[in-house]
Amino acid sequence: LRKFLNQNKVSRDLASRITHYVEFVGEYRHKRVHATKVDFLSFLSGPLHIELQVELYMPALVRHPCFRQINQTFRSLMREICASAISGNVNYAKSDVIFRQGTKAMQMLFLIVGSMAYRFRSVDPR
Repeated sequence: LRKFLNQNKVSRDLASRITHYVEFVGEYRHKRVHATKVDFLSFLSGPLHIELQVELYMPALVRHPCFRQINQTFRSLMREICASAISGNVNYAKSDVIFRQGTKAMQMLFLIVGSMAYRFRSVDPR
């Protein structure tokens, strides 16, 4: 990685960020087994797969008041959200911009591990 970054004259700042991120993700992935790495999960029946998805994703979703209310009122809808609306894990590095003001929202993200800062710039009314 370092050889590639050096050969392509990537700035020290960006190279440092990339290197730290790759090291962090490598450590994290080494500690946790991702579902895509467990071949036997592909053998699950539809209902068992849904139950697994619900147990995996429900705890993170019900932290949000909206989803907590959905879960209390429409449990079957919440199961459907866990089974079909979740698209997996996405990793972001320090200083990554996840979205910008004025960009159309195409998805909803939930922070499971780590922290993030949300910066809002007020628009000048002139």
